[in-house]
Amino acid sequence: MSESDPNVAHSPLGPSSGDRWINCTGSVAFTAGMEDSESVYAAEGTAAHTLSEWAREDGKACRAYIGATIEVGSHSFKVDETMARYVQQFVDYVNDLPGDAFYEERVHYTAFVPDLSLIHI
Repeated sequence: MSESDPNVAHSPLGPSSGDRWINCTGSVAFTAGMEDSESVYAAEGTAAHTLSEWAREDGKACRAYIGATIEVGSHSFKVDETMARYVQQFVDYVNDLPGDAFYEERVHYTAFVPDLSLIHI
């Protein structure tokens, strides 16, 4: 198993909140330091993402991790057959895509968001 940590802080300019920070640049500074109240559903998605990362990095099938526990914030998820099956479908899809695989890479948005300099982090 890799040493990836699903609890590592995400960028304040994350894609999932892009609609907010692109349209309201002040929201980045306003929300800085606020506690992240992640729902159990979001945490489960993060756990599934972590499982996919382990499988891709280690070159193993997701079923190899059945029984493993993934902690995400205050939530805990045990990898079961259902999670392994669904995440394996995603891993297989990603593995079939052409080109190099990149995951958990830092992305700089300046090429995509021209006014990024207006956002104060």
